[in-house]
Amino acid sequence: ETATDTLARIIERQPDWEVLPQDIPMNIRVLLRRCLEKDSRRRLRDIGDASIEIDETLSLPAIAPPMTISPAAVPRFARPWRSEAWGAACLILVALLASFVTWSLTRPGPPPRQTTRRFVIRPETSLGTLRHDALAISPDGKHLAYVEEGGDKKGRIYLRRLDEFKARPLPGTESAIGPFFSPDGQWVGYVDSFQRKLKKVSVKGGEPVTLCECSQFHGGNWADDDTIIFAPAEFDGLWRISASGEGLEQLTIPD
Repeated sequence: ETATDTLARIIERQPDWEVLPQDIPMNIRVLLRRCLEKDSRRRLRDIGDASIEIDETLSLPAIAPPMTISPAAVPRFARPWRSEAWGAACLILVALLASFVTWSLTRPGPPPRQTTRRFVIRPETSLGTLRHDALAISPDGKHLAYVEEGGDKKGRIYLRRLDEFKARPLPGTESAIGPFFSPDGQWVGYVDSFQRKLKKVSVKGGEPVTLCECSQFHGGNWADDDTIIFAPAEFDGLWRISASGEGLEQLTIPD
């Protein structure tokens, strides 16, 4: 029989109270029942309470007046119950220990701790114009792309991994505004405000790819179906184009 079998019997079955010796005092029997009660609301909670009950029972013979009993008057099956009381105390301890082990194994674990992370971005000069989104975070939360204006007043895209301290510029992105990431985080879309074109560039670097004309820019989003939805002008509605630069179509027409 394994420890698991023993725990299962303790949890599922009621003890056989008939196997207790008949000469165990009634208060000890009641104490055992309270310690092994299945209902946690009725079960004795503190072993200290059980210890007090046992000590009081053990002290009863010393307080009671002495009496003389002839050997012939003592039944053959009678025996001191003091050792039985200590055995009952041991049984209580085992039961409480088994209950504690069962509770430890079945209780839910503590909720995961929520970690708050803060960081400060300090551009070498200044962020791009506030008329357009000046920064974007990749969908996986690992990269940050932002437009920083250099000494020539031309905004260019800088890419920074959030586990690194140094940002690097993406070549060829001068005059960029409104960066946004592709769903896989491998590309950054933006508008070249000087050439007035919608473009994309790989986060690994390389030559930017022109997708279509964009006279003005009022925000863009790279959808999961690998199409880009953007607003090319203030009163021109929403347009959609594939990430490869094909299938330009108008989605909405302003009233």
